[in-house]
Amino acid sequence: MEYIYAALLLHNAGKAITEEAITAVLQAAGIEVNEARAKALVAALEGVDIEEAIAKAAFAAPAAAAAPAAAAPACYTLKTIIKSARTYFSILYL
Repeated sequence: MEYIYAALLLHNAGKAITEEAITAVLQAAGIEVNEARAKALVAALEGVDIEEAIAKAAFAAPAAAAAPAAAAPACYTLKTIIKSARTYFSILYL
């Protein structure tokens, strides 16, 4: 999850999402980086319009709320992840 947070933080800051940038963010947070995971994330995000994905996730949130209660713990929207990442990193830099 922290790799996604790093990517979202970089996107929010207007920075390029590269292996080096993901690694730098994670290391700054004191996380031991798995280079293969960083590389896989960057490859998976290649060509993805993150703003569009966020908009779709926000639009899908009401549908997710109507999902059965058993599925509720696994229903995280991209918007919720971004909010959590912003909170997490703002705490780190206080």
